[in-house]
Amino acid sequence: MFRTALATALFLPILTGCSDNGAAEPAAAPASEDAATISAVAETPAQPGRAEAVDESTDDFEFAYSWPAAAGTGPLKDALTAERQRLRNEIATSAGAARREAEASGYPFRPFGFEKEWSVVTQTPRFVSLSAETYVYEGGAHGMQTFDALVLDREKNLVLQPGTMFSGTAALNDAVRGPMCDALDRARAERRGDMGTEGGWENACIDPVSDTSMILGSSDGRRIDRLGFLVGSSVAGAHAEGSYDLTIPVTDAVIAALRPEYRDAFAAAPEG
Repeated sequence: MFRTALATALFLPILTGCSDNGAAEPAAAPASEDAATISAVAETPAQPGRAEAVDESTDDFEFAYSWPAAAGTGPLKDALTAERQRLRNEIATSAGAARREAEASGYPFRPFGFEKEWSVVTQTPRFVSLSAETYVYEGGAHGMQTFDALVLDREKNLVLQPGTMFSGTAALNDAVRGPMCDALDRARAERRGDMGTEGGWENACIDPVSDTSMILGSSDGRRIDRLGFLVGSSVAGAHAEGSYDLTIPVTDAVIAALRPEYRDAFAAAPEG
């Protein structure tokens, strides 16, 4: 493959609770496409599925896309299969165009690369929570990294983005911004040892909705009691700092910000 295996360990702590830091990654990227548009409804409840992994290599590009068994059935499989085909077509088109341009201009063409790996964050009786890390290379000095998240609502048999479970963007931001900013400052201080110039952009908080991918976690496998925020490189600090994996507990304010139909599936995290 064009890149070593993605750092799936970044997500593993969330199986029992999220960590405050993630492994540094080599590249940055803008927020991924709104996964709320990648939804599918199945006529029957999800059944045990099968993990899938595609690894394709051509003269123009290398493409890898995988998901775990928990995502290999029903609406999750439908949504991810459609996304996989779309992304594969996009990189084939863009890489082919770049190769032709390079040949016409007389400069070397560097094959493109794309890798996206989905992992299970947690499962509760109602939800399957997934996260993904993506690495994209398009011939430049280095590639770009993004994160993504999806949730299967088993009760509704629907795939959705975590943010859509809240009553609105403002309500979500108000409920999580303070705790997430505190978690980010702790992670920055631990990683840097020195917070640098007070008031610099590298010390400012980031937008928890637009600058991160939010994932749902559970400490007991029954209800969602933790929220994770995956932050790409260069978003919350210098590129060399890498990515951040932040965790905050679900609070009463978070539950109040949820749409009413989801509140019973969440619980305020135990103190301490």
